[in-house]
Amino acid sequence: MCSVLLKKKILGVLADNVLGNASPDLVASSTIARRLNISLAETRSSLRSMNEVGIIESDPETERALITHRGLCWLHNAA
Repeated sequence: MCSVLLKKKILGVLADNVLGNASPDLVASSTIARRLNISLAETRSSLRSMNEVGIIESDPETERALITHRGLCWLHNAA
């Protein structure tokens, strides 16, 4: 899958978690992988790169993630 398309899909999963939720929970990378039908390794690799540019925040092991305001803006502009 194209890197930009994969990032957009991951951000979509993370955005679904945030929108309309005043106190969103972190989303497990295994949940993202399962929802998108991709490997956990591919998911974590994408999360790492997305965390580095600030469109998500994740723990050091990339086990859980949350979209940032910057990520929401990127997702909106990429649509």
